[in-house]
Amino acid sequence: MKFLRQTENNRRRQKVVEFVIRLADALELQVIAEGVETREQAQMLKKLGCRHAQGYLYGRPMPEQEFIDYLSGKEL
Repeated sequence: MKFLRQTENNRRRQKVVEFVIRLADALELQVIAEGVETREQAQMLKKLGCRHAQGYLYGRPMPEQEFIDYLSGKEL
């Protein structure tokens, strides 16, 4: 998460992230970016070729039963 935050406005760090994503693709591995908190971070990752991400932008941690209810479509 710290690395991702520092990457937003740092071209050199963006190149490192892009390289890791391309390397994983070449090795047929999935990349899941962790700690995505803002739309800007998500857009940057998408632009760099990252297809999967998780973090507060998408959902906060929750108890197991609440997550199961969420997945089943029950009201929270």
